[in-house]
Amino acid sequence: MSCVSGIWSVHCIKGFSLSDSDERELERRHRQILRLRLPDEPVDQRFQSERDCVFRLSDVRWPDGPVCGKCGDGRPSWVESRRLFQCRRCRYQYSVTAGTNLHRTRIDLRLWFHTAEVAIRSWSSPISVRAVAIDLGVPVATAHRMRKIVLKDISRDGRGLLSEAVCLPIGHLPDGIVAGSPEHLERLKLQRARHIEDMEENFH
Repeated sequence: MSCVSGIWSVHCIKGFSLSDSDERELERRHRQILRLRLPDEPVDQRFQSERDCVFRLSDVRWPDGPVCGKCGDGRPSWVESRRLFQCRRCRYQYSVTAGTNLHRTRIDLRLWFHTAEVAIRSWSSPISVRAVAIDLGVPVATAHRMRKIVLKDISRDGRGLLSEAVCLPIGHLPDGIVAGSPEHLERLKLQRARHIEDMEENFH
């Protein structure tokens, strides 16, 4: 029996090897769930400034608050002029992207968020490097690097920093439903259908 059609969580067992078809099925389901978790409001409207994006990424990366990578203290101050956190204990300054694939990026986080949203919405027909370059107004070489980083991040095996930043939280799931499972996918589809029905009723 395919582990995908059987117990979903079996792929998490150490040393268990998935077949190519099971890997493709899990990736397909992962993509569907991300699309269903995207809010109706475009990311450009939800996070209208670079500061909004910084604090959204911070909330995703450090749910309990930013942590200094040098001494581990979790009570930093915010240096607005440099858009950096500063540790109150050791005075070390660090960015929200330090130690991630976006480390030392000079590209606005708003553009990274936008690219992640577009990639998730267009996953069935992957966005091209040229389309990214035109959409963002950046050189092709920059677009190529951004596309590669974003696609890796939002994949099932990626870190998911950007995908979690632009998608709605998973929230509480009833007992017996595992995040990413077929039951979770069906639950999201039902929620989305109800949301659309509510919108249509309000419109009329």
